Amino acid sequence: MAEPAPTLRELFEAALAIESPAERSRFLDAHCDAGTRARVERMVEFARDEAVPAPSVAAVAAVLAENAPGWALPPGTGVGPFTLGAAIGEGGSSIVFRATRLVDGVRQEVALKLLRRGLHSADSQRQYRRELQALSQLRHPGIARLIDGGVTESGAAYLALELVEGLPIIEFARAHRLDLRPRLALFLEVCRVVEAAHRALIVHRDLKPSNVLVDVEGRPRLLDFGVAKLLMSDDETHTRHAAFTPAYASPEQRSGEPITTATDVYALGVVLGELMTGERLGDGDPRTPSGSVVEGADAGVLPASAPATRRMLKGDLDNIVLKALQHDPADRYASAGRLADDVERLLEGRPVCAHPPSRWYRARKFVVRHKGGVATTVAFLLAVLAALGIAVWQADVARRQARAAREQAERADTIRAFLVGVFDQAEPDANRGQPIAAQQLLALGEQQLSAGAELQPATRLDLTALIARLYWDLGDYERAEALLKKAVTAAADPAIPGEVRARTLTTVAKTESEKRAFADALTHARAAIAIAREVGAAAYDSESEARRVVGEALHGQDDSKDAEPVLREALATDLAVYGDRHPSVVDDWTNLGSALIELSRFEEARTALRNALDLAHALHGPVHSRVAAILQLMSAVSGYTGDYAASEREQRESLEIYEKVYGPDHRETLTARGNLLWTIEHQGRYEEALPDRLRMLAALERMSRTQPDPFAYTYAAIGNDYFKLGRLTEAEQALRQALASWARFEGSNDEWDSADPLGILADVLRWEGRYAEAESTMRKAVEIERKHEPADSGWLNRDVAALGDIIRQQHRHDEALRLVESAAAARHDAKPDPIQCHILSRLAMARLDAGDAEAAYRIASESVATARAVFPPHHFNLGSPLFALASAALATNRAADAEPLLREALAVRSPPIPRDDLRVLEIEAALVRARDALGRNEEAGRLRAEIEPPLKANPSPYAAELLASMARARGAGH
Repeated sequence: MAEPAPTLRELFEAALAIESPAERSRFLDAHCDAGTRARVERMVEFARDEAVPAPSVAAVAAVLAENAPGWALPPGTGVGPFTLGAAIGEGGSSIVFRATRLVDGVRQEVALKLLRRGLHSADSQRQYRRELQALSQLRHPGIARLIDGGVTESGAAYLALELVEGLPIIEFARAHRLDLRPRLALFLEVCRVVEAAHRALIVHRDLKPSNVLVDVEGRPRLLDFGVAKLLMSDDETHTRHAAFTPAYASPEQRSGEPITTATDVYALGVVLGELMTGERLGDGDPRTPSGSVVEGADAGVLPASAPATRRMLKGDLDNIVLKALQHDPADRYASAGRLADDVERLLEGRPVCAHPPSRWYRARKFVVRHKGGVATTVAFLLAVLAALGIAVWQADVARRQARAAREQAERADTIRAFLVGVFDQAEPDANRGQPIAAQQLLALGEQQLSAGAELQPATRLDLTALIARLYWDLGDYERAEALLKKAVTAAADPAIPGEVRARTLTTVAKTESEKRAFADALTHARAAIAIAREVGAAAYDSESEARRVVGEALHGQDDSKDAEPVLREALATDLAVYGDRHPSVVDDWTNLGSALIELSRFEEARTALRNALDLAHALHGPVHSRVAAILQLMSAVSGYTGDYAASEREQRESLEIYEKVYGPDHRETLTARGNLLWTIEHQGRYEEALPDRLRMLAALERMSRTQPDPFAYTYAAIGNDYFKLGRLTEAEQALRQALASWARFEGSNDEWDSADPLGILADVLRWEGRYAEAESTMRKAVEIERKHEPADSGWLNRDVAALGDIIRQQHRHDEALRLVESAAAARHDAKPDPIQCHILSRLAMARLDAGDAEAAYRIASESVATARAVFPPHHFNLGSPLFALASAALATNRAADAEPLLREALAVRSPPIPRDDLRVLEIEAALVRARDALGRNEEAGRLRAEIEPPLKANPSPYAAELLASMARARGAGH
């Protein structure tokens, strides 16, 4: 294929870059005909004329009159009160430049649109200014404001518009890979903006993606409202021409008929079609939007995979787009507002006006919109839906397998009869006019199950597992466990159909995983997978769920390294079977993100969780337990990477959802409240968190037999709060209570759940001066973590460095340095995070005590820089890096540098730590040494007198060392 001829712009820019006139002449001979050459030479001469600092408006108008779309006016050109900068866009009727002017001494930046032709007659100029005056009254936050405009003496017409930084709506959707709902929500905002302009009697006339920018805050901003009409202004020297973009123009625009608000509706329909399908549709296109979706589109073009996009468009969205694109304006939506209303109905699951009316359609929409709210209780509806799901699934299998069909049809009839019998108990006559609660309804179902001797074994098993799971979800763990034991026994019967056995074992395994019986969960989940694979496609849902339970159980027993490949396989398989828009895929992404958090791979975890959250929003809306669970995990990622403000925001959003879904006293709500307190604690607000932790204990203790983890975690958190507040005796008691709880639930303190309370307890013992106990306790924590964590794990190496620090305080400097250096080396490639700060500060102290003060100073400086990057100002965790750097500064004769560092460290540690705690006293003792070194002996003496009594009263060996260090400093100072 021949190369395309260079444009006028390309010829001009190439010629302008050639300094030698002879070479430039040869270039033009080779690439231009006579007419083009003359124009390029005039342009080059114009651009190189340094004697004219700002080209005249007349010259600009003359150049624009040639209608040369590639012409780039030099920066500095004056147009009215504005000075042109670089060109930022152009079309058939105008060129847009960045431009500036001074207003009351303030530099104002605008987008200046310069018409390619002038307005020379007085009438056309008056008409132009009237239109400008009308447009200047249009005010809306979604519309780029008209700032100024006019006609210069030479007839050049210009418009100065608000400069909007952003991406065209189609590019934005693709760049951010938006799902269906976010795209529709964005388009809905655009429609509302257009509706506001229509109410002001202004029609856009040229709506297209490049005129709909999405700014950095994700808000759509519309450009050029009413400008198309301005561009059509005529005078006696020019023929009238249409100012619109043909690909988005309505039939009446193309044929020169009157323009109405329906003209903008048509353009919005083209934009919506392109936003959904990647294709521009029009009234002459025979395809529906769903029929125009093609395979192999680039990433982000479609809101989902091609098959999933077709499914989502088919029906209501097809009808909405096609109604907006009707050839006759009378057949379109009457206004942009009506189009917006239909999009809003679609998002809310209500019937849309574009759909042909039918009773079945409206009934189906009602059921979809009100699911979860039409039954007496949530559990009541869950039972109905689950039972009907079983019946429908069984009926489908029945059509394919004759003998199984008879059995399953009988089972479905039996289940329906069973449910009717249960629901009859909820009638006012049966219940003496009293409302019946979900718990009562389930109890009635259980009674009827026990009395139903005629039930077939498979039906009895399905119902037993169903009622058990509903009891579990309602928090009645004792009844749930009793029924689950019966279900496990019954599921061993090979005479029961495989799909029923697989479904039952999956339900049992999921419940066991949630109550932390991970070994049992793995056994039953793997058995369910084996049975489901024998059955085939009819049992795939059970196989998919059981695979996730295997991953969850491995992750739960802290084998996250083994869980990751299982979870990735589950995700890949479910994507292949279900497509990328399915609740199972939400759970796959969520579980993978959770495992990656435990492996300290936070950026990968954030990506997985963002995928899960976007999909959960698209499938379930903003108020759903899946959304809340994902926000919990995202909050953990934010907290572990030091973004505590984001962590708290995500936790509060999650807690609000759980309270709406479950109520205030449900296990999930209490867990979410505990996680919010974790975020508050990690911001150093221990005094705020501790009372709420203590208040939660009673509610958590009631459920601790079957749900031990929140109870034990809360005791560990209480112990940490006491420790950070300097209440060491109470801290030790709470931490030992946490360890006792884990030992009771897990049989020992040798598993991963005990590692954190052991690590905190070791720190408590260390600051009490009980070094031998502290060392053995921390060694046990490290030993547990080595079993479950990869070598570069943040948690493992945090505690290895802490063990080194305990050994350093016992003056085993070489051993301490080896340990801390190994922790730093293991995390060498990690991104800066809070754990890295602690490891580096401990490495600095180990180097300092080993005699390498300059190396200690360099490492401590890095630790402080990292800490200031990941922690907000005045954060509690700045204390250790600051103290390490100040200690190294004192050892290298930088007392003047040390003193302000110590004062800052003291301010972040106390409060919350009380004055007589060694973590405060060590800073004040260093301050004494710094002031002695600076010759401020009187200040040093006063502070020494204040801290010597609590140091002498403290039995820790470290207190004696601090007293000795101050005595040496006093001797040196005198």
